[in-house]
Amino acid sequence: MESISRRSFVSGAAATGILATFGGLAGCAPQAVDSKANSNSEGILDANSLEQKWSFEVPPEPISDSDVAETYSAEIVVVGSGLAGMVTAVAAAEDGADVIVVSASSKGISRGGSNFGFGTKAQQAHDISITKDDMRVYMKSQLGQGSFLADNGKWADILNHSSEVMDWEIDKLASKGLNVSLEPGFTDPDGVLTMPAAAHNFFTDELPLGFKDGAPQQVNAMVDIFTNDLGGTVYFDSPVVQLTRGGVPNGIEGAVDGCIAKVADGSYVKFEASKAVVLATGDFSRDKDMMAKYAPWTLKTFGDVLTFDEPDYNVEANWSGLMPGDGHKMALWVGAAWQKTPCAPMVCNGCAGPTRQGPMGNFFGINMNIKGKRYFNETTNFSYGGFAITNQPKQTVFGIWDSEYVNTQASWDYYGCTVDAVNGCVPFTPEEMTASWDANIEAGTYFKADTLEELVAILAENGLEDTEAALKTINDYNRYAEQGVDEEFRVNPSELFPISTPPFYAAKSVGTQFLTICGGIRTNSQMQALDASDNPIQGLYTTGIMTGDMYGNVYNFVFPGLNLGGVCGTLSYLLGKRLATQ
Repeated sequence: MESISRRSFVSGAAATGILATFGGLAGCAPQAVDSKANSNSEGILDANSLEQKWSFEVPPEPISDSDVAETYSAEIVVVGSGLAGMVTAVAAAEDGADVIVVSASSKGISRGGSNFGFGTKAQQAHDISITKDDMRVYMKSQLGQGSFLADNGKWADILNHSSEVMDWEIDKLASKGLNVSLEPGFTDPDGVLTMPAAAHNFFTDELPLGFKDGAPQQVNAMVDIFTNDLGGTVYFDSPVVQLTRGGVPNGIEGAVDGCIAKVADGSYVKFEASKAVVLATGDFSRDKDMMAKYAPWTLKTFGDVLTFDEPDYNVEANWSGLMPGDGHKMALWVGAAWQKTPCAPMVCNGCAGPTRQGPMGNFFGINMNIKGKRYFNETTNFSYGGFAITNQPKQTVFGIWDSEYVNTQASWDYYGCTVDAVNGCVPFTPEEMTASWDANIEAGTYFKADTLEELVAILAENGLEDTEAALKTINDYNRYAEQGVDEEFRVNPSELFPISTPPFYAAKSVGTQFLTICGGIRTNSQMQALDASDNPIQGLYTTGIMTGDMYGNVYNFVFPGLNLGGVCGTLSYLLGKRLATQ
C-alpha cells in the first residue's frame, strides 16, 4: 500500500509518473474484486431464471478482524481516485472535513478531458452567454430524449450549480498551472441537437490537446491539491474489497461505516468512516456477468472488442472495457439496489468524412451502408451517428463527397481546436483540409477516384455489396441537392450539396467506438445509495460514472463532457460540501 500525503507528493509524483497522460474520452476511477462468467447448467432459460442470483451478487466470506493488519479512521472515506473521487475529497477537505482516499490505482486516473459547464468565467471571456433559462430548454430536450427516465433532481443540481463549480475548478487547476479552453460547439441545422461551446478542457503548453490529455492532468492536479495543499492522504495500490455495515464486513443492517482494502503484501487494512463512505470506482464494463445482466445490448454489440481478463486499475486510453464494477458489487452486497433505468452505453465516431459542424459531428453528406442505401438523416452528432451504424449490415458504412465539398465553409475545426484557438490549434483552411484528405488516402483510410463509377468500384473492393444501388443512391442525392428537397429523410436543404465535382472521395467506417458504460447503483439526488425500497443506506454514497439513474437512454454527447463536468464535477463537489457540513 502506497500512501501519498503532503510530504511525499512531490517526490511520489516524479517516481510514479503522476502527471503522465494518455488519450481518451471519459470515465472516472478504479477499484478491485473478482467475477467470472456464469452459465446455466441446463443451458435453458425461462422467466424464473431471471430471479436467480448471478455470481457477482453473492458476497464473499467476510474478512475477519484477525486478518486486519492496520486500521485508519476519518470522517469521510472516498474509494477511488478518479476525478469524481478527488473532487469530492477536495471539496470536503477544504471545508475542514477529515478525509481519506483509498484507491486501487497507483495514481489519479481519468480519461478524456471535456467538462460540461455553462455560465462560466471561461465562456464570459469569449463572449459566450448561456443562461440558466437557456440551459433549462436544452435540458428539457435532453431529458425528453431519455423519456424522462433520468433522475431530474440530479440534472436540476447541474442546472443550478454548474457555473459556480466549474469556476471553482478553473481556479483550482490554474493554481497548478493548467489553462482552460473551450471546445467548439455543435450546430444542428434543425436546432434539435444544437449546443454552444460548453465543453471546457484543461491544457498546458507541453500538452495542448486538452480534449484527450486534460482529464489525467486535472485529476492529478486535484491529488496535488488534496495532499500537498490540504494535508490529505491517498492510499494508492489499495483495492477495496469489502464494505463494513454496522461494523460487520458485508453487513446488511445499520450504517455503512468503513471498508477493507487488500494491499500488495496480501494483508488487509481497514478504513473506518464516522460520516460516510463514498464509492467512486468507475464502470463495470470489464465484468462479463454484469454486462450480461445490466447491459445486454452493449455486450451483444461490442462483445467482440470487450475483454474480461484481469483489470488494469491504471488504464486510461482503452476501448475494450475499463473497470470490473468493484464498487457496484460491494454496494450490492450490503443491500444497495440497482438503478431503475437501463444502463447507458457511451460510444463515439459516426460515419467517417469531413464534419462540417466541428469534430463532434457526424459526416453530414451521404452515409451509405453495404447495400448501397442511405439509412438515416445524416445531420446528427458523432454519437448518434455511431449508434446508427450498429444497426447496419456488418456495421459497415461509407461516407461519400466530392472535391467541392471543402468550399462549403471557410474553415474546418478538427480534434484539438478550441474557441479562439487559445491552445494554438488553428482551424484548417479549405486547402489544408484537402491536404488532410490526401494524407488519409496515403494512409489507406480514405479513397479517391476521378469518376463516381470508379469510386464505387473501389468501395466494392472494400465491402460494398450492391454497386448499382450505390450509384442510384448518389444520383438520387444529387437530384435532391439540385431541387432542394431530400425525398427520403428530409435532410435540411442547407446541408444538401451535390457530389458532382471530381475528384470524388469516400471513407469506410466499421462499427463505432465503445468508451464506457454509465450507471449502476440506485442513487438519489443527494448521491445516497438506496435500497430496494428506495430508502437511503445511511453512510453510503456513490458518485462518478457509477451513479445510478443519471441517463435515461444512452450517453449521447449532446452535452459534451456531461460526465466529467456534470457528475464528476458538479455533483461530486456538492456531495463533498454536504458531507463536510452535515
